[in-house]
Amino acid sequence: MMRQMRFMVIVVLVVCGLARLAHAAPEEMAFQIKLRGITAGTLVLTGAVEGGRYQVSGQIESTGLVRILRAFGYSGMAQGQVRTGRLVPERYEGRGYVGQRKGEVLIDYPGGVPRVLRYVSSRLAGPDSPDPASQTDAMDQLSAGFALLRDVSAEEACRFDAAVFDGRRRSSLRLAKRADTEGGVICRGEYQRQLGYTEEELAQKARFPLEVVYAPTEAGTLRVAEVRFSSLYGPLVLDRR
Repeated sequence: MMRQMRFMVIVVLVVCGLARLAHAAPEEMAFQIKLRGITAGTLVLTGAVEGGRYQVSGQIESTGLVRILRAFGYSGMAQGQVRTGRLVPERYEGRGYVGQRKGEVLIDYPGGVPRVLRYVSSRLAGPDSPDPASQTDAMDQLSAGFALLRDVSAEEACRFDAAVFDGRRRSSLRLAKRADTEGGVICRGEYQRQLGYTEEELAQKARFPLEVVYAPTEAGTLRVAEVRFSSLYGPLVLDRR
């Protein structure tokens, strides 16, 4: 489950040819997390872009029966610069738990180069875990989630291709195939595990199909209404509240 919480933050997940990010008031995005049709928790991202900079905070909380049986949660903060429409992180910190297992990450980016200051996790990394200094093209997972879930113009929808580095592992998140509908736009893509994963993790699953459903807003932009993806535990959905 902790792996899926990390994924939700990535999508929970990120920019290469990303949308232009205009100056804006603080923006809140709230989603219900549904696993196999059952509401398992909530995801809330609050962020703002102003003066060439951005800041975002995120929280995930389990709810209902899932909270009683196996509680999970996450809180994080990221900040950095906006350069030519791209989010460039300067600092990321996150804390999460599933049951009694806890994790914590702190990364800064002096000169744009990731530096892992703290990484606490019971989960082992694979033998090809990359050197953080080699991950200058990758974003932290919270910045990635903020970038993915923000409102976009109709032209910018589905133009999403990014690398994500969590301190030990590298993954990618890509939207490519586009389908225009009467109610909006559906983008199809995938999340892919790349470096730092164990053989067991890659054997379980390395590629996760993904769909992002956009609905039009009164302002003429598109807003994420739903995110659907295949997880290790079955269909997982982020449903906008």
